[in-house]
Amino acid sequence: MEIHAPEKPILTIKEAAVHLSIVTVGILIALSLEGAVEYVHHRRVVREAREIMRQEIEANRTELRRAMSHIKDKQLKEMQDDIKLVTSIVKGEKPTPRMMIGYSTASLRSAGHSTAELMGAFAYMDYREVGQWAAVYDLQADFLRVQAAGLAEGTGAFSFLIGRDLLTTPVGQLESEADMLRRASGSLVVTSQFGRDLLQAYDSVLAEKK
Repeated sequence: MEIHAPEKPILTIKEAAVHLSIVTVGILIALSLEGAVEYVHHRRVVREAREIMRQEIEANRTELRRAMSHIKDKQLKEMQDDIKLVTSIVKGEKPTPRMMIGYSTASLRSAGHSTAELMGAFAYMDYREVGQWAAVYDLQADFLRVQAAGLAEGTGAFSFLIGRDLLTTPVGQLESEADMLRRASGSLVVTSQFGRDLLQAYDSVLAEKK
């Protein structure tokens, strides 16, 4: 915005008042236009950030549903079957030692939230909306930590089986393996509980941001 001096000397108070009025009106118009441009820009930033996060959460929800189905329909069942197998060997039975631990984890993204922060979009949202987005991504981070802990438990249980003949393994070691499998199974249950809570949070925020 530029303010120019009058083209000729101001000789009367009336001329000075007129010139001052013109300058004032011009400044107000310029400020109004600048404010309108900023308002439109802020709304566009918020709109784009919402869409980025919405798409990311929709993709995360699909991925989480897949992982949750795998836990429910396959992983937990395999884990319980493996516990029964090891327990039966400890009891002196001679079952066919066939153990399966098929892990499948959910790969959930948070780049959309980081992008919204870099865009400065949260500064233009009201506190309630910022809290909604933060709550979903915080719960997602909690789920990923629980999932990682569960994977560590499962890896420990699976490592015991590598290159080992269960039928000739000492009973004490088999009992230890059964305990590891129980811990891994418990971790899967906890992961599943966190996953259900996260799915509900995804559903809630997506329903509101339609």
